[in-house]
Amino acid sequence: MTFNDKLNITANDEDVAVFHISNAHMDGDSILYFTQSNILHNSDTYFNDSYLCIDLKSGSSING
Repeated sequence: MTFNDKLNITANDEDVAVFHISNAHMDGDSILYFTQSNILHNSDTYFNDSYLCIDLKSGSSING
């Protein structure tokens, strides 16, 4: 499944909002927000104790 900026899907009867995070870890990163559970899944776009690997060649940056 592909999308540009955002996508709304349903998984296990729960609405999930999917957002593309441009220029973060890689150029294809997304976060998922499970609306009924109030859970945000950041994947590997957030690390609590260190910087993540940033794909500079694809235009990603620490600011992204």
